[in-house]
Amino acid sequence: MRFRGDSKKTKILFAAFFVLLTTGFYLHFPLSHPALWFSAALAACGYFLLQSVYSKNRKPLDKTGLFISLSTISGGLSLSYHWAAYLDIPLAVGTASFFGAQVFAPVWAAIFALGAKDIILHRPGALPLVMFSIASGAVSHFALKRYKGLATSLAEKVSRLDEENSEPGLSTGDLDVLGAAEKEFSRALLLARESLEADSVSVFRVDGEDVAVKGSTSAGIKLRNEGMIRLCLKKREPLCLTKMDQEELSPGYEHGEPVCSLMAVPLVLGHTILGVAACDSRRVGAFGLRHVSDFQRFAAFFAGMMARERVFSEMKRTLKGLEVFKKESSKILRQLAKEDIAREGALAARKIAPMATAVFLRSEEGYELPAAAGFSSSTQEERQKIKKNKENKKTFFKTLKGTLVANAFDGGQEPIYISDYRDYPVAALPFDCGFPVKSVFLQPLVGEEGTLGVLGMFSDRTNSLSAHQIELLKMFSNQLSVTFSRAILYEKLAILAETDALTGLFNRGYFEEALSKEFKRVVRHQRPLSLLLIDVDHFKKINDRFGHTAGDAVLKIVASIIKKAMRDTDVAARYGGEEFVAILAETDKTGAQNLAERLRKAIFLNPIDAGGNAVSVSVSIGVASFPRDTGSREELVELADKALYGAKSHGRNKVFLAKQEG
Repeated sequence: MRFRGDSKKTKILFAAFFVLLTTGFYLHFPLSHPALWFSAALAACGYFLLQSVYSKNRKPLDKTGLFISLSTISGGLSLSYHWAAYLDIPLAVGTASFFGAQVFAPVWAAIFALGAKDIILHRPGALPLVMFSIASGAVSHFALKRYKGLATSLAEKVSRLDEENSEPGLSTGDLDVLGAAEKEFSRALLLARESLEADSVSVFRVDGEDVAVKGSTSAGIKLRNEGMIRLCLKKREPLCLTKMDQEELSPGYEHGEPVCSLMAVPLVLGHTILGVAACDSRRVGAFGLRHVSDFQRFAAFFAGMMARERVFSEMKRTLKGLEVFKKESSKILRQLAKEDIAREGALAARKIAPMATAVFLRSEEGYELPAAAGFSSSTQEERQKIKKNKENKKTFFKTLKGTLVANAFDGGQEPIYISDYRDYPVAALPFDCGFPVKSVFLQPLVGEEGTLGVLGMFSDRTNSLSAHQIELLKMFSNQLSVTFSRAILYEKLAILAETDALTGLFNRGYFEEALSKEFKRVVRHQRPLSLLLIDVDHFKKINDRFGHTAGDAVLKIVASIIKKAMRDTDVAARYGGEEFVAILAETDKTGAQNLAERLRKAIFLNPIDAGGNAVSVSVSIGVASFPRDTGSREELVELADKALYGAKSHGRNKVFLAKQEG
């Protein structure tokens, strides 16, 4: 038998003692020299006992030596006292039950070896006793091993069950833990009533600025506006009244039975008061100091349960909010247009917190309101009056000065949350909400270029947002900011793809696409459409005389004059080189001719400063109209080009109409 970690010295000592005792046993030293033999046996036993008890590193060798010493002593005693042989049974069972094979195997061998001579020569009938000792030890060993295995398996199953129940990946469709907690709460109320020999035990919770019934052993309990319950909440101290009927005191609630004795204990967790527990009886003097002490212990239990319910409810709301955040964020990420992002963002924010919501964005004109939800119909009508025009269907504000929204635009990245707005001196919005605003949440939407917009939420209740809702709205606003930044970048790229870099007008590709769409519309509705083809006269001479930089300046200024002359529904583009083109929607040939003349005069009568040189510039313009001149889009362009050629061939600085004779 190998004992790892035992010192060489201890092994030698163990072997010497064992050889000495065993040899003495076989030479009948227990009978011939009992004092010497038993002294040596007891010394060996004492040594290994001390080693087993006081050694820092208890080793199998120490335990083995102790039990072999004990078995040797019992064997020596059995030579004179046959009853001592029965001591082998607890030795065998004990070593087999509580120690490993490296301990009980040597002990069993020692028991059998020490008794072999006596069994064979003197007492053959003792063999069953020795075998029974060893068999008892074996049965005990394997039974205990089986029991430990079952216990370990059961512990593992319980541990796995606990881990599964405490798994963080809960969903809102899981087991109704709150329902189970309510049943446990009801059982606790009944237990308190029986323990305190009361008629009724009730728990009231603080609900905002009011009090509501959490649970009671009495049905149909009703609260009153005044009484001992509210006094207990105010003082935050236990109350015990034993003659309420004589003192004409009100408990603050009623349940159909008279209340003569009452105990009320506030339910406090840290610095937060959760409610109050009340215990009443029809008997006068029903409660004493012992009852108050017992009821305070019940109250601590009620407070703990209510706190856990709050935590679980908060977790459930947070989980639901995260599910909404994930779902709605994916919707927003699919949008490209700012208006669509704002609309989806407003609807998603209302799912996190059911409040009236508005999304404001910066624009060239001032501030735009692309989406709003949860406001009254009268507010919607009021916003319609503020619109820039009816055609673009957008609400604009030139300024937001004097409102909280303006503060949010200028206040950096941190949100503004006013839980009680009732006495706030600054207007919340630049329009009437349609309801009295009592709480406001404004979150700036910040991108690389600064504050892009503001997500505003407004409620007719004070303290309308919890801490977890504010955190979710901040997370959601970050996602909204990223999406708006992407949409703005997309718009810029789209503008770059459609715009002429030098003049800022649309390019030829955009013009042809716009003309195709517009022509389909006017053909379907039989509406007029005109086309202007504009060419800068003698542009090559300007470049040759003043340089290309001056030529570029001339093109820019001519383009700006053309753009100013256009309406919002018209499209002006650079057609190529020094040529420009304009689509005039809902304009007949006469109207187009008049606009062309005004444009020609505006350019000709205003010399252009080209690099310090006043350059007199003129343009030639060709005009063609649908349906007067043609019913074909391609022919419309050809006719405008021919008219332009006619204007240039007849001396330039002229407006020439399609099919016009020289």
